[in-house]
Amino acid sequence: MSDPQQPSNESSTNQLQVVPHTGLAKLGAGAKKLYSRMTSDLLREQALSTAVRHSIGDTWLYEPDYFAIQYLARLWAEHDIDVLEKVCGTEKMTNINWTAPSIQAGRILAICLDDSNLSDENLQTILNTTRQLRCLSLIKNQLSVLDLTPVPNLTDLRCWENQLTVLDLTPVPNLTELWCGENQLTVLDLTPVPNLTKLWCWENQLTVLDLTPVPNLTNLWCSKNQLTVLDLTPISNLTYLLWCSENQLTVLDLTPVPNLTFLDCSENQLTVLDLTPVPNLTFLQCSENQLTVLDLTPVPNLTKLWCSENQLTVLDLTPVPNLTELICDARVRLFNLPAGCSVTRF
Repeated sequence: MSDPQQPSNESSTNQLQVVPHTGLAKLGAGAKKLYSRMTSDLLREQALSTAVRHSIGDTWLYEPDYFAIQYLARLWAEHDIDVLEKVCGTEKMTNINWTAPSIQAGRILAICLDDSNLSDENLQTILNTTRQLRCLSLIKNQLSVLDLTPVPNLTDLRCWENQLTVLDLTPVPNLTELWCGENQLTVLDLTPVPNLTKLWCWENQLTVLDLTPVPNLTNLWCSKNQLTVLDLTPISNLTYLLWCSENQLTVLDLTPVPNLTFLDCSENQLTVLDLTPVPNLTFLQCSENQLTVLDLTPVPNLTKLWCSENQLTVLDLTPVPNLTELICDARVRLFNLPAGCSVTRF
């Protein structure tokens, strides 16, 4: 007679284990972890349900979030109800295109601290008390450090026009939108944020931009950096916007982004621009390069073309009958200009 099948080590560790000769039982290692996690979750929920709540006007907040508003009220010498409207009100949320609730179930989910003259210490105090944040807007402050550790649920970060030299995204793996232009970043590691769909990192000091970690990117604005190469291969989903002007690009291969509709590659060092891979393009700004020829045959849907300050002498507009706006040099000879197209010559 064969022995009965023994349970696996894994399953046994998740069960009660009888202590020999005692009539008692103890938790297996796996069960201990499960019990610990369940207890932690229960305590967290219990703490939340019994946490002290405060009202500001018609809005109630749990104590940590309430503290954040009171802290700002003292810092700015303003009434708390005015501060709440200033940083979480409908007008501010509309300005930053945040359509979800800014406050929900007593927690601040979105806060706008633009142009608030915040110091690094001020901001850290706020983040330490608003840990449920999804959207954080910090435009035009004087921040030199940004520690995102307290806000791991963040999905939208706007921190442009500060003095950041480093931006560690490791604490915010759920980020989908990042606006970090007009800082002093020399490196931007996107590895921690694989769900990113919009990246606006213009006017920094980047010499390399590796897009491999962010394959879902649809919008990219990397103008005014020091890029000599821009490999678009990893971001085939790029559709709306590629703004790579004012870099040092000599080549721009658009093959990986066939659905692109908007392209600004002005103020680079391009001698050739092949538009064959992007038939859906509607806007093209390629001024201040070194183009001698510009074939528009592949982009029949083009409506706006800015191509001044190149070395073009002839421009055949037959392939773009829907063109409504053209900016070019005075010396360029135009063929088959569409009726009603506005022309500006330099």
